Amino acid sequence: MTSLGLSLWFPNNWIEILFCLLVMILQVWLSGLILGTLFHYLGQKDIVSETHKELLEDLSSFADQKLLPPELKDRIIKHVEFQHRKRVENKSAGSVNLPRSLAVKVANVKYREMMDMCTARGQFLCACNPQFISALMLNFKVHYLMLGEEINKKDDASRELVFIYTGDAHVMEED
Repeated sequence: MTSLGLSLWFPNNWIEILFCLLVMILQVWLSGLILGTLFHYLGQKDIVSETHKELLEDLSSFADQKLLPPELKDRIIKHVEFQHRKRVENKSAGSVNLPRSLAVKVANVKYREMMDMCTARGQFLCACNPQFISALMLNFKVHYLMLGEEINKKDDASRELVFIYTGDAHVMEED
């Protein structure tokens, strides 16, 4: 009742006592509602992360049951973690449809450093106009490759142009 400015006031009859009880019950209910909502949002678990942890535990127990070598078990777990990280990063990019002018600006920010290397004097894209370069950057898709994964095989007709931003690629001759 002190929050109502009635700190020196005492209820004298039943109506005033019931009013005070009603105010106290309302105050407890409202505080519980606010705190419950707050704790719900703060303590909410990420379903994707939880299912990924369960999958890793299941894979680990499966590998232990089948007596797989530790190197193979580690490779499997690293592959699953890599795929999960790749999926989460692609989802975090979002599927927002931006207007073309904004999409070009976003692509410029993301890929400008790489395109500057490709359009420098003497490079293979140096004679291309800026509109073509912008259209090219709009169609970029980031792919993450594991160590030893193949990009293309010999004599495959590729419909993709591959830019390697970080890491190394090795051209290997098939035996």
